[in-house]
Amino acid sequence: MLIKIESGHVHVQRLEWYDSSYDKGYQGVIGVIALPDSRYALVAVQRSSDLVVHDLETGKTARKVTLGARAGNPQLALRNDGKEVWATDYDTLVVVDTASWQVLRTKRLQRALPGTGLFIGDYSFSADGTCCLARPYSGDVVALSGRLKIVKSAKMGRQPLEAIELPDGEVIARDWKTGDLLRGRMEPYSWIKALWS
Repeated sequence: MLIKIESGHVHVQRLEWYDSSYDKGYQGVIGVIALPDSRYALVAVQRSSDLVVHDLETGKTARKVTLGARAGNPQLALRNDGKEVWATDYDTLVVVDTASWQVLRTKRLQRALPGTGLFIGDYSFSADGTCCLARPYSGDVVALSGRLKIVKSAKMGRQPLEAIELPDGEVIARDWKTGDLLRGRMEPYSWIKALWS
């Protein structure tokens, strides 16, 4: 749906690219964000590592952006004054440049046994600019720098799926299976501690 505020018109637009190449029983549109160039929007499709740069005038694909072939459910956010898109791709966090649409950085954040995969949870951005990301299979929440380096972590227990870090370092999360509220506190990240936990 395209809403033109200045004229008060609402135009329903079909997604011309959302065709039989998608398995619509499993691959719905799950996210859309406005881009700095107002002619376009960025669209995420369930169980796909390809983002679609959608032309708002024609309803067609302006281009596709491949994240990392992890077949994830991309959660999207613009950062750095619209110069970067941050997206999840199953077990990986990906940063894409919005000028060239090239992948700048990736970091796999959930370990799994060979031949298997474990997804990461949702992310949010903290007051200090770090990315706060839940890891349900590690029972923790981590804070990542703009370079995707883990700088802090909070042991939460259970399986945090969504999390935010408050300005005082407290972390509030929601448990994946029960929906229960989880609380923890960010501490400096130690690779040595992480290997033994």
